[in-house]
Amino acid sequence: MKRTFAYILPMLALLAVSCKKDNYDPPQARLHGRLMYQGGASR
Repeated sequence: MKRTFAYILPMLALLAVSCKKDNYDPPQARLHGRLMYQGGASR
């Protein structure tokens, strides 16, 4: 039981820290154009 708890507690702490770090606004850039494959336009 102690061994399992010793693995779970650090993982939960890591998840809590990583969620705060990854919360940021998405980029405002957009991609425009057509996809080309061997010279022909794809739909």
